Amino acid sequence: MTRSWPACAEGQLSDSPYSEEDVCVVSCGGALEASQAATLNAAELLGWSDRVGALEPGYFADLIAVEGDPLTDVTVLEQVRFVLKGGKVYRDEMSAR
Repeated sequence: MTRSWPACAEGQLSDSPYSEEDVCVVSCGGALEASQAATLNAAELLGWSDRVGALEPGYFADLIAVEGDPLTDVTVLEQVRFVLKGGKVYRDEMSAR
């Protein structure tokens, strides 16, 4: 079955019941592949794989946390509970537990 999504010039979905995450997962072939495209593969494409795209000492790391497994349910990415960007926490709805 082939799906198509009408898109705007900036890549935003228009008049579609599908989220951008859904489109990315379908386009990339799965949730793991979509995650790698957004992180590991993007770092390699930019020539930055020596400093981004991994959670390792010495790497720049922006991090989000969600409840659930985005590899089995991509919609959990629509409810981000924790955001770390450039070493600063911008949202933390997890530590109050």
